[in-house]
Amino acid sequence: MTPKAFLSMTKDFLSIKPTVRQVINALKYSYCFFTDNFKAVAPYDPLSIGLYLTYRCNLSCPFCWNPVINEKPFVKDDLTVEDVRDILSAPRLKNAFRVSFVGGEPLVHKDIFKFIEICRENKKLTMFPSNGLHIEKRLDEFKKSSLTTIQVSLYDGFVQQQMENVKKLRQAVPRIKVSVARYVTKEKKMMDYMHEVIRMADDA
Repeated sequence: MTPKAFLSMTKDFLSIKPTVRQVINALKYSYCFFTDNFKAVAPYDPLSIGLYLTYRCNLSCPFCWNPVINEKPFVKDDLTVEDVRDILSAPRLKNAFRVSFVGGEPLVHKDIFKFIEICRENKKLTMFPSNGLHIEKRLDEFKKSSLTTIQVSLYDGFVQQQMENVKKLRQAVPRIKVSVARYVTKEKKMMDYMHEVIRMADDA
C-alpha cells in the first residue's frame, strides 16, 4: 500500500465518524499489517464485509468466474433489506468499516442504494464492482447516495458505452471514486491495448 493510498483510505475512514471500537479495531489490524505480524488467530474483527446481493446479471459473459450467474435455481436469491440489516448487526461485524457488494451485477438489484444508506447509518464505507451499463439509468440514485467507490470492468463490445457512463458519473457525482478495470493477457495486442485503456480512464 502506497502512502497516498493509505492517506486516502484514512480520510474515507474518518468521514464515517467511526466509533471508538472501530478505531481500536483498525489500529489492531494496522499494527499487524505494518509489522507483518499476522497470527493464526487474528486479534481484530473483520475490517471489510463482502455481500453477494444477487446472482443476476444483465450480461452473460463466457469467462465469468461465477458459474451460477443467471442460473434459474439462483436468480431469485437476492438479498433483502432485512437480510442486510441482520448481517450488519452481527456482533463480530459491527467493527468493520467497509462493505463490498458483489454478484452478479449489483446495479440490477432494485435495493442497492437502500443497502448503501443502511451501511452509512452503520458507519460503513461502501463499494462495488460493476459493468457500468446501468449507471445512466440510475444516475439520480447515485447523486443521492453515499457510495464511496465503484469499479467498472470493461468488456469487449461495450467499452464505448461503459466509458461514456463513467464520464457521466464522474461529472454528476465527483465525490464518488470511480476506477476502471480491464483484464490483461500476455498477448502483445492486449498489452498494447492497455495504453488505450489508460488514456480513456484519464479522459473520463
